[in-house]
Amino acid sequence: MLLSLIIAVTLTGCSREKLFEFQFDSPNRLFAVRASDANLRQTASPASSRTYFMCGSHHLRTFSTIVSLDLLQTEPFWISLQVAVPDVVEAAKDADILIFVLPHQFIRTLCSTLLDNIKPTAVGLSLIKGFGRGEGNNIGLISKIIEKNLRIQCNVLMGANLANEVAEEKFCETTIGCKDKRLASVLRDLIQTANFRVVVLEDCEAVEVCGALKNIVACAAGFIDGLGLGDNTKAAVIRLGLMEMVKFVDTFYSGSKLSTFFESCGIADLITTCYGGRNRRVCEQFVKTGKTIRQLEDELLAGQKLQGPATADEVHDMLKSRNLMDKFPLFTAVHRICTDQLRPADLIDQIRSHPEHV
Repeated sequence: MLLSLIIAVTLTGCSREKLFEFQFDSPNRLFAVRASDANLRQTASPASSRTYFMCGSHHLRTFSTIVSLDLLQTEPFWISLQVAVPDVVEAAKDADILIFVLPHQFIRTLCSTLLDNIKPTAVGLSLIKGFGRGEGNNIGLISKIIEKNLRIQCNVLMGANLANEVAEEKFCETTIGCKDKRLASVLRDLIQTANFRVVVLEDCEAVEVCGALKNIVACAAGFIDGLGLGDNTKAAVIRLGLMEMVKFVDTFYSGSKLSTFFESCGIADLITTCYGGRNRRVCEQFVKTGKTIRQLEDELLAGQKLQGPATADEVHDMLKSRNLMDKFPLFTAVHRICTDQLRPADLIDQIRSHPEHV
């Protein structure tokens, strides 16, 4: 049984669109590709199509390579194509490196699915910017949750890496937290490109915590945008947020380096998220529309979950259990606003007497 995927493409130097039909004889094996002149509103007929590429394993060709070829050629060449595997166990079972990119609320469920279905020598790399629930009122680092539940080593990658810009190959930097120098080199070489530059640090906890806490600050930045309070106020909120991030790491992960906050995982990611991230955007609309966070998730994120409010809730429980809320007034205010205990307009009153001002 053949499965078909039809894509219309306008080629450079070609005035007409070309229709490419990819046919698969199994979920991950390309059988053939046909090309024909087409209109986006038309369906290609077999009579007007010519088969150009047959399945094989001699050469691997990318889609961009395929469509740039002279479409008048008649001799087929061999091609193999691996496409995404939707079954997580099937995808991960033979992997040497497992890269985790999903909302942090679902990490334990994923780990329970993967347990005993991966190579014991596999290593993990978490891109998840959030916390899990630890014992009592403690937060749990996602990398540690993965290590505990899958019994593998897990490292972290955090940075100013808005997904759409990375996909467009716009220049950016990222930070990998990895204590194993040999593995760090492997991860860097695997991920680094001309436009995606990698810095490796051994300060894994600080790298990961920065990636989670900046989402709380981004919510505050969104509230400020929604209130129309201007750039000076927003800059002050971002600075105070950064100082609370530093204090949080110093309080709960002593031994981390201040220099880590000047890497992409720190100040760079904070700035990017406070100006271009989804947490900022949703929280701005939260103020302007009066809708709930959940309603805005459905409308603006197609039901995806926002990380900032959940992280603020987890951090709040930890701070409250230690009577430290007054030391982190910005984090506390964001939690209270997201849970309708405080009006967004009262945010500034909560930080007028910030410890940084004393």
